[in-house]
Amino acid sequence: MLVKDGHPNIVVVPVHGSKVLPKGTLASIIRISRVGKKRFFAALG
Repeated sequence: MLVKDGHPNIVVVPVHGSKVLPKGTLASIIRISRVGKKRFFAALG
């Protein structure tokens, strides 16, 4: 799970060793988070 201090929501991101996250899964995670791509990736950093 991705948990960032100061953010009210928890976004679940699947991690399976060295496998790459499929584009469709990533798009779904971004859609569920209810923020745009720019804001989503900015929050990761």
